[in-house]
Amino acid sequence: MDKLNKEINVLIPDGERVLALFAINCLFKLKNVKIHLLSKKKWTETRFSRKVGSFNYYTDVKTDEEWIEIIKKEIVKRKINVLFPVEIEDIRLLSKYRDDFKPFVPNLILPSTDSFDISNNKWSLHKFLIKNSINSPTTVHIKDVNQLNLSELTFPVLLKPLVGMGGFGIKKVDNEASLKSFVQNDNNFIVQNIIKGFDIDVSVLCENGTILAYTIQKGNIFSTALYSAPIGVEFLYNKELFLMIKKLIEKMNWSGFAHIDLRYDESEGNFKVLEINPRVWGSIEASEKVGVNFPFLYCLSSLGINYDLPEYRFENFVNNIGLLKVLKSKIKKKTNKYQFPKNTLIENSIRDPLPILYKFFMKK
Repeated sequence: MDKLNKEINVLIPDGERVLALFAINCLFKLKNVKIHLLSKKKWTETRFSRKVGSFNYYTDVKTDEEWIEIIKKEIVKRKINVLFPVEIEDIRLLSKYRDDFKPFVPNLILPSTDSFDISNNKWSLHKFLIKNSINSPTTVHIKDVNQLNLSELTFPVLLKPLVGMGGFGIKKVDNEASLKSFVQNDNNFIVQNIIKGFDIDVSVLCENGTILAYTIQKGNIFSTALYSAPIGVEFLYNKELFLMIKKLIEKMNWSGFAHIDLRYDESEGNFKVLEINPRVWGSIEASEKVGVNFPFLYCLSSLGINYDLPEYRFENFVNNIGLLKVLKSKIKKKTNKYQFPKNTLIENSIRDPLPILYKFFMKK
């Protein structure tokens, strides 16, 4: 898999974000990759990772233009080959200023700002899906609480913020009166019917509407927090689902990373797109464990190096919280509830413990 015959320098400009650590763990698997971080915070868990070659922080950046100039200077100073933003703010910013970086890095594998904005707003995404005949839940945009038309909805429903990911801000609402009380001072929400079925996700790396790599995963171990990401997943394949995502990516002419949340509708027998996370995702290390190292492939694509569509193994994975849950079930002798997974993050944690220790002791 390692197609790099010389050392490359990768710059993560949003190194203060927790998703940066996930990307770092994947990139460190390759011997020819040197990782550099910029941060808008002085103290962050990524600063303490032994896998990072350099860490520089700027806590008083006042404008986007100022931040762009800082990134450019760091590219020149560190002889950066690949610019790798991980979170939505810097991804959109670099997409907006992509022409400014053409003299510095070969290619920015990022979505256009138009595609990004569609993906990052649940109402815009819903309209795009309907227009392109891609399944989406019945959805109503709350523009004015006093003029709600809820005839297409069946209570209880889910209230979701227009912009937001990871299940944050989602509420189950039992009736119209409760709905109006929730949104009386804020109309930046959509309302969706609850779909009887199960959640399933597709992770992709794309360029100009072509899928370069993907994995499909379904949660099998969950935390107690409602609507949060699973803490254990199983990797699988479904042809119908893959073709649906392929169509979506082509219609959006998508470039870069995306983690697409869907739900299988048992009553209709089909999959429905819930949202797109246009960034690195929390289970990206899980994908690496089963054979698809998305951050490394991003580097190859950025350098113009071609590769075949990678295959992945249909195995189970748990993160550290999920592993604790499995161990507790074994101690309590609930042997049939959870099985030991083949893939975990325990090795990463042991070999690079300081970021975890910092997060545990300093963020309480």
